Amino acid sequence: MEETLEQKVERLECYIDLLRDFAVDQHTFLLNNWFISQRLAPEQIRKIQKALFTFNRKIKLAEQNGEEIPSFGQFCNEIIPLMKPCPNPVNKDVVMQMLRCACNLGYPYLKKYYLDQGTSLNEGD
Repeated sequence: MEETLEQKVERLECYIDLLRDFAVDQHTFLLNNWFISQRLAPEQIRKIQKALFTFNRKIKLAEQNGEEIPSFGQFCNEIIPLMKPCPNPVNKDVVMQMLRCACNLGYPYLKKYYLDQGTSLNEGD
């Protein structure tokens, strides 16, 4: 799908905002840089940020209630559709790459269960 001039301007304005965030909080650099490198649209970025927050909370509640922790596969099933359309291929490797960038921003449960415990990319298939 070809991007219109208006969509391109909106995307670039969003990227400028992400760079401003970096000036205020340097921890945002990795994730914001990742969003920019993937050429994601502003709405995609907002949805992914919201999904990261929501899924981190979902894991926290599952842990507190002694319930089963959602698998990495379930996380991918929620995140991957938000990344499309994307000029680059989207798969579990890309989600893991994004997660590594995001975990600097305070998603302790995503980090604990999907990064620190050595999640397999095939988990939850």
